[in-house]
Amino acid sequence: MVKDSDSLQELINKAFELGVSDAGIIPARSIVVEDRFAEMCATPQCPGYDQSPNCPPYTMKPAEFRNLLTQYEHALVFKIDTPTEVLLGDGRFDVAKLIHEISAAIERLARQKGFVHSRGFAAGSCKMIFCKEQAKCIVLEKNENCRYPDKARPSLSGLGVNFLELSRTIGWQFNKITKDTKPDEVSMGMMSGMVLIGPNLKEAKISKNSVLISGTTGGKTMKKPMTYKGYTAKIEYSEEDECLIGRISDIRHIITFQADTVKEIRQAFEEAVDFYLHSCAEKNEEPEKPFTGRSVVRVTSALHSMIALAAKHENKSVSEWITEVRKEPLDTED
Repeated sequence: MVKDSDSLQELINKAFELGVSDAGIIPARSIVVEDRFAEMCATPQCPGYDQSPNCPPYTMKPAEFRNLLTQYEHALVFKIDTPTEVLLGDGRFDVAKLIHEISAAIERLARQKGFVHSRGFAAGSCKMIFCKEQAKCIVLEKNENCRYPDKARPSLSGLGVNFLELSRTIGWQFNKITKDTKPDEVSMGMMSGMVLIGPNLKEAKISKNSVLISGTTGGKTMKKPMTYKGYTAKIEYSEEDECLIGRISDIRHIITFQADTVKEIRQAFEEAVDFYLHSCAEKNEEPEKPFTGRSVVRVTSALHSMIALAAKHENKSVSEWITEVRKEPLDTED
């Protein structure tokens, strides 16, 4: 316990070293999560809504995050006091970027200290902060790895965190800043981040209730994919975190999991799929089905014969020939 206390103090010291205004450790279960705050991302719609896997509707639902909190003992929370004038302008993106980077840095340090399942969260949409100039999030658009896996973290607001109650728990003054706030009346606000501190045990496991919906960390991809109940997992080894990180492929939800061995990553994958299907059933929602890459097209027998002859002439199968043709640009006339 003394060793854990020393490590936690090192994490707090690191937060101050990185430029936070204040930081402290609170019980993870004391964090209040309410659906109504996550719903505010959709109505009125936040600019970050539907823009990245770290924001609604793709990130964890508040109920899932509440379940996740039960798996942790500590949370390190930190803030950066910010002038209201900055929060009401584009300067807020610079502050939010720093919040994400600090959260990610503390998460990495916590894992190095043995808290192997630590997870960082931050204020603001990662799409608006890191990829504002990009038309689309590469994770959502192309099912590829995040451009900034070492920086971008899930949005606290999108998870439903009650910042007023969080501030009361740690003893911060909370000033609610809206577009109607007058800087000469309320001069300062804040932006905050959080890192859930995982068990300090190498053999610790996260239960199926803690499936994370987030970006993934780049690394070396395993050649043979894992499959379970029609779903496929893309598995990578993260040299930075020294563990296997998996992600369910070919669905819009971003579901990731991690483990230390191949046997454990398979178990984590199957638990992630089972939990996803169970969650959909509880909410009476139809689970997403993976894209198979197969498309059935009905054609006349005459057209089928023509396609077959063309494919044979080019020494290709019918499927290969159709695929190549569909890749060619269409000629259009005005």
